[in-house]
Amino acid sequence: MKRTLIAQFALLALPLAACSSFNVEAEQPLACLTLQPESITIGGGTAPIVGPIVQTWPEQQRTIPLGDAIPSFILDGAPQDRVIHLVSFGIEATSGVTNLNWLQNFSVSVSTDGGTPVQLVTCQGCVPAGATGMNVPASNGDFNLADFIDASGNLTLSFGGTVNVPAGATVPNTFGGKVSVCISAKVKKTFDEMINGN
Repeated sequence: MKRTLIAQFALLALPLAACSSFNVEAEQPLACLTLQPESITIGGGTAPIVGPIVQTWPEQQRTIPLGDAIPSFILDGAPQDRVIHLVSFGIEATSGVTNLNWLQNFSVSVSTDGGTPVQLVTCQGCVPAGATGMNVPASNGDFNLADFIDASGNLTLSFGGTVNVPAGATVPNTFGGKVSVCISAKVKKTFDEMINGN
């Protein structure tokens, strides 16, 4: 009886060893996060922006903790084995302004230190009249963000645009707002890596 069991385990070990080299894919089709409200700057200085005026909306950054929404086994591992796509980017005003009518152009980009920014979202007139928020689909949604995610699973995005304040209108220099993003992710690993958590 003992010999039979040993033989059975040996036979089972053969296919398991062979399976260790098989590729396994895991996917998170859609993961969305909304950051806590923060102060968002519209113009330079501290004074309100009085129309008529068209000016640049200073670029600012937000760090997205992808690890809060995407399983670690997808974020871990070599960048070439992961595909992370931005699906959409949104901003919702929570205080300071009654609408985002003054937002003329808007863009979102990603870059590494000293690297050339890659545009992920570009839009013009993407805020419906009277709306306090917007959610814009990525215009470069096939771009893989894997190389831009740090060791802690964070992704830093930059956003800015153009402000157009009409005559007779005044917009504060800053407003309270929350950023939201939706991401899709998938990873390819060997069976052995999946089992051992590598």
